[in-house]
Amino acid sequence: MTWHSHVTTSAQNNPHPQNSRRGALPVLSRKLGESVIIDGGIKVTVVGIDRGKIRLGIEAPPEVTVMREELLRRAQEFAAPAQPELAYSH
Repeated sequence: MTWHSHVTTSAQNNPHPQNSRRGALPVLSRKLGESVIIDGGIKVTVVGIDRGKIRLGIEAPPEVTVMREELLRRAQEFAAPAQPELAYSH
C-alpha cells in the first residue's frame, strides 16, 4: 500500500479496525480543496470547513453507494428482524 500524503496508521487509536487494511486505520491530513483518491475510482475532496464541521465532496462510480454511517446503521436496524427481548414494549 502506497500513500501519497501524510498518513498515521496506529492500531491502538483505530476505532474501526475491521474497516481498514492490516488492522490500521489510515489517518490523512487534508486542507480545504485537497482530495484523496480511494482505489483509483473514488475521489473525496474537502469542500468546506466551518465551525468544526467538515464538508466532503465525493465522486464515485454509479455502482458505488455512498451513505453516511449513521443512516446505514439505521437502515440495517430497521431491516433486521426484531429480537424477542428487544421487541417487548409496555
